[in-house]
This record gives sequence, structure tokens and C-alpha cells, in this order.
Amino acid sequence: MKRVIVFFCLKFFIFHGANAGSQHLFSIDVVHIRSEMACLTQLENYLADNDYTMIEILDQGVFMLSGINTTAEGMHTMFGFNEPALGFPSFLWGLCLSLPGVLVVHFVAHDRAETAKAILGCIVGAPVYLVGYAVFYFIYYMFYGAWVVAL
Repeated sequence: MKRVIVFFCLKFFIFHGANAGSQHLFSIDVVHIRSEMACLTQLENYLADNDYTMIEILDQGVFMLSGINTTAEGMHTMFGFNEPALGFPSFLWGLCLSLPGVLVVHFVAHDRAETAKAILGCIVGAPVYLVGYAVFYFIYYMFYGAWVVAL
């Protein structure tokens, strides 16, 4: 029986789990990457030759920055700010993991608003856990308790 279970588990994981839906996700466009890096190299050389700082360049509006988003929102998005912690919404972290979820959001996101959402999820999750436990205990006691009394 063990062999049959192991066979079906291996069959499932090997044949169903090894499907890479889109092959283009794993390809690298070297020409595009080199063209983008050439723009950055040109900007770096310009800064080194003219002894400017990036703030002075932003104030002047140099032609090389035309394709770069230099607004505060763009910089925050580029460096991962205003993103949910580890890709999951903060509310779900608090709802599913309670206090450990709040701690994960607090230490990963470093954002008070995201931490507040996780705390709200924790507050909403506590009554959901209690009601779920009460329903489970009631059903378990009804069925299991009836069998014990009958014996």
C-alpha cells in the first residue's frame, strides 16, 4: 500500500508540478538590458566628468534623465516602498498569523500604515478564530459526546 501511495505522490509532483506555463518568463533579452545599461553608463560618465551631484542634475533637467522616473512616488516604487510585505496584503498577515503576522509586517515593511492594517487584520481575526473554535467544539462534542454516552 505504501508503494502505491508513494507512486501516485511522485507521479503527481513530477508530472503536474513541472509545468512552466510561460517560457518567455525565463528568457533574457540581452540587447534590451545592454541598451538600458548604456543609458546609465552615459549618465554616470557625465556625472564623473562634470563633477555634479544627482540633486544638481535633477534641478537642471538634463536630457539623459528623460526616460527615468525621478518623482518621489517612482523612487519609492523602485526601491520597494509602498509595497505589501513579502507580496501579501498586510491585512491578511494579521488575519491569518495574528501577532507573528503583525511583527513580520512591522519589520519588513517599516511603514506605520501597513502595520496598522496588519493590526486591524489581527483584531478582525480574533473573533473569527473564536467563533470557528466554538463551532468546531460544539460539533465535535455533539458527535463525539453522543458516541461516548451510547457506549
